[in-house]
Amino acid sequence: MKLWSTHLKGKVKIPSSKSYCHRYIIAASFAKKESVLDNVSMSDDIKSTLEIVKKLGAKIEQKNQTFIIQKKSIYDKKEPLYFFCSESASTLRFLIPISITNPRKVFFYGKHNLPKRPLSPFFPILEASHVSFQTKGEKDLCIQLDGQLKSGKYEIAGNVSSQFITALLFALPLLEGDSEISILGNLESRAYIEMTLDVLEKFQIQIFRTKNTFYIPGNQIYQSYSTSIEGDYSQAAFFLVANSLGNQIQIQGLSQESKQADYEILSMIKKLETKKEDEILVLDGSQCPDIVPILSLRAALTPGKTMIQNIERLKIKECDRLHATAEILNQLGAKVIEHTTSLEFDGVSHLIGNSVSSFGDHRMAMMIAIASSCCQGEIILDDGNCVSKSYPNFWEDFKQLGGNYELG
Repeated sequence: MKLWSTHLKGKVKIPSSKSYCHRYIIAASFAKKESVLDNVSMSDDIKSTLEIVKKLGAKIEQKNQTFIIQKKSIYDKKEPLYFFCSESASTLRFLIPISITNPRKVFFYGKHNLPKRPLSPFFPILEASHVSFQTKGEKDLCIQLDGQLKSGKYEIAGNVSSQFITALLFALPLLEGDSEISILGNLESRAYIEMTLDVLEKFQIQIFRTKNTFYIPGNQIYQSYSTSIEGDYSQAAFFLVANSLGNQIQIQGLSQESKQADYEILSMIKKLETKKEDEILVLDGSQCPDIVPILSLRAALTPGKTMIQNIERLKIKECDRLHATAEILNQLGAKVIEHTTSLEFDGVSHLIGNSVSSFGDHRMAMMIAIASSCCQGEIILDDGNCVSKSYPNFWEDFKQLGGNYELG
């Protein structure tokens, strides 16, 4: 597709938080009474989670963006279950422990880079529960499991992904016996854990915690809860940065008191907007890695030197986002140096046109779209359809705001 410079102006309603949608859908699927979830935005990732919890026994009715969910039954047949997660690491990681809260054999499949995403933090836990597992197989098999998760004391690294911790926080309350999770090292993406605890509390699940330890009573029962899901700051970040670069977009659907990790985009933009040219600004991206690509666009167009550090985990996302961000922006005329755990920017006044790749990554494609609004010259993008992973209507919203592009 081709994109040209344009001024973005108008209103946009942000899709509901994908992170909250995953969590609310999973929690609601455990409750015997109906939970009503409103404002659920359908993306490829959310579709994957919905389909798997259905197979695990949830009853789901959909009325437009409203979902009525309850626990219908426990799948206890001897036949193995097969789950397709598409490209959703959240779906895969969240549902691995949940799928074996009862004894069964399950297979998880995925595509693109999903089979390459790390699962190793689960391995000691599976071994301790005597669950057999295999991570290699035919075609796109990610992992196969046979057995039942057991309660107990577990240790898990805090610097790989908070998704492993979230998965255990959802599953362990369902088991007989109490459990304990100890976090090893620094807990990154801490806000995602706070989000998980927020959802669990609403479904009346008790979790007790100290600084680096979670205590989880067993034999708990999820109670129903109904809510309207707030807008997604990781998606809003694209339009917030666009505004910071001179566009005029009214962004609707966001909570001003959000627990989302990507709420941090507001303070980071402010730091970039108020930065002095002779100042070296250092931003820490460890707690909000998903907004680093679009934040990098703003940093690349901020006078003087900026660094975004502690972002090595970008290498194990849908693509190597650390490398992809630097390559894309440099191809568009920015001055970016890629380091092992950081990106360094020497600000430029504008970008130039070029042919670039999205690397099949939804966040790269959306960052390129916003870049086109402040680019002198035509951008040729190899694949924009990958936005369906998280924001299927992105290009329609972009066009409604005045985005100038041509498919082909």
